[in-house]
Amino acid sequence: APIEVVRRMHTYRCDARAEGSTLLALLSQDVDNRRLVCTFAGRLGDKTSTVLEALSTALCTTDNPTDAKSQVGALDARAAAASTLCQLSRYGGLAELVRVIVDGNQEIKNEAASAMAKIADEDSEKDHIVATGVVSSLLEMIIVSSTPRARLLAGRVLAKVSEPGQNEHIDDVFKRINKVCAVQPELGMSCIVPTIDILLRSLDESQRAAAAQCLTSWCMVRELAKQIWFNGAEPLIDLLLTDAKVNPDGVYYAVQAMVSLGTHEDMLEDLATFTFMWEGERRGTMMAVRKVLKHAPRDITCEAAGIFYTLWEFGGLEALTDILVKEDAERATLKYCAQSLQPLCSKPVTRKRIADQAGYDLDGVG
Repeated sequence: APIEVVRRMHTYRCDARAEGSTLLALLSQDVDNRRLVCTFAGRLGDKTSTVLEALSTALCTTDNPTDAKSQVGALDARAAAASTLCQLSRYGGLAELVRVIVDGNQEIKNEAASAMAKIADEDSEKDHIVATGVVSSLLEMIIVSSTPRARLLAGRVLAKVSEPGQNEHIDDVFKRINKVCAVQPELGMSCIVPTIDILLRSLDESQRAAAAQCLTSWCMVRELAKQIWFNGAEPLIDLLLTDAKVNPDGVYYAVQAMVSLGTHEDMLEDLATFTFMWEGERRGTMMAVRKVLKHAPRDITCEAAGIFYTLWEFGGLEALTDILVKEDAERATLKYCAQSLQPLCSKPVTRKRIADQAGYDLDGVG
């Protein structure tokens, strides 16, 4: 049956390709079947076509049907083929997706990038994806594409391959991130500036969230963190000030990016003291983090309080104390601020600073 499916996927109309791709996807759901499925081949005259070639043909279908049923079939063929290639990634499916992203038209690139993002969820596949050299094509999608979906999908792939895998050694993560953020010779630039540009200019909140997700991982590398903060401090703080109800993922990843930046001791003062004018209003890191503490959901609030703790030498201690003493904040916010301030109470110098600002004697700080 798979051999006959391969033949029909090459010679029949697009709705037959969709049905064939779906059948191969069902066969490939069982991990034990995947290697066997990839060995099937069908005869096309004097030539032989493999399952992977048939799926690639279905993904790259260029039929332009006019009736409604065939139009749906063309779209389904691409989606089903991309999903099946995702399942067969270890047996040549990844290589086919990379080829499509490099050579296909925009709609086909989108389907392939969507499938590749699913592959990138597997920790063992992140290095393989970067090693294929697809980063340059993904960056080109971000720069050149006129469709929001293309930039979003490309950004998600870059974000996922940059994230640390479970139990992965940090040096291996840094090596992969450096490869992702290296200057691409074909384009003469790296991923950093175009990703920051999405934060600055995009009106699509999902795109901004995906961009911030990329920066969260890249900021773990000290050299990249300095470049990101130099070029992207203002749009990153602007994302922090976005209403968490409008873009919860964006605010979450913006906070995570600040946490990553705070791991570099030589950058702490720059982080804490940074301010700028935005539409006649003065904004800055401390003001943005304080707003997150007051209005964001609990999982974000906890991380934001940790940022103030990291910056305690440069105003974070005073901010935490001020919130506890003066702010009419939610109980969870007060709890996280107290937890961040508690370790500082054990040091005589910081305990005195807390007591002076709060208006208590040293024994009353607790």
